[in-house]
Amino acid sequence: FVLLEGRSRADAFAVGREIATAVTAANPHPMELELEKVYHPCVLCTKKRYVGWSYESEKARPVFDAKGIETVRRDGCPAEAKLLEKCLRLLFTTNDLSAVKAYALRQFDKTLSGRASLQDFVFAAQVRLGTYKQESTAPPGAQVAVNRRRLDPRDAPDMYERVPYVV
Repeated sequence: FVLLEGRSRADAFAVGREIATAVTAANPHPMELELEKVYHPCVLCTKKRYVGWSYESEKARPVFDAKGIETVRRDGCPAEAKLLEKCLRLLFTTNDLSAVKAYALRQFDKTLSGRASLQDFVFAAQVRLGTYKQESTAPPGAQVAVNRRRLDPRDAPDMYERVPYVV
């Protein structure tokens, strides 16, 4: 990533092509650096965790692109992913934090009043039975798997199988 504060998307593409040309010229053939895409706007959280509107060319339509954050991770529940993605899309399209806050508060109210779907709160964690020191301190998904196995030994999940549960 290269930060170009105060520059337009067109400037970012021009600077990106210029950098790619200079780096390619400085390296032996067949090494070639190419401009992949421009993110505008975007949020960089940490290494390998970012989200933004991705443009592959100056004329292309933007694509919502998220890497490593809760909208694409599988260790959360769908409600978390949906809420975060909608908040980010609102932020990127309106640039209005009060609209994001209002949306989040409406979703929290919907959840607290019981109008949200239970399916949106189902976690699905990978289980590695036999690798925990104590079953009583194992993660919730593993505890559900142990209970399933206790009720019916034929219903025990396989190693690394995702076990659904609700907290």
